Amino acid sequence: MAGIGQNWVNLPAETLLAERTKEAAQGRVYGAHFAWSHLWWACAYPTAGVLGSRFPQQSFLYGGLLALAVLAVTLLTSKPSPSAA
Repeated sequence: MAGIGQNWVNLPAETLLAERTKEAAQGRVYGAHFAWSHLWWACAYPTAGVLGSRFPQQSFLYGGLLALAVLAVTLLTSKPSPSAA
């Protein structure tokens, strides 16, 4: 299931990058996308290991709550200020 989900996410992302990036900058954009996605994999794998070993019955719940917390912090910190409009 994870592989199917990753395939659904990554294929459209690469297509969008190709369609919306000038050809001269595509190498840099793909490199940045690769680095950014792998940064999150480097965070997610150890987190899943710790949660799975410390909380085997609740690891999915705690992982989901942690993901929601990271999403909330990201949305709150990246939201443009009203004065910027």
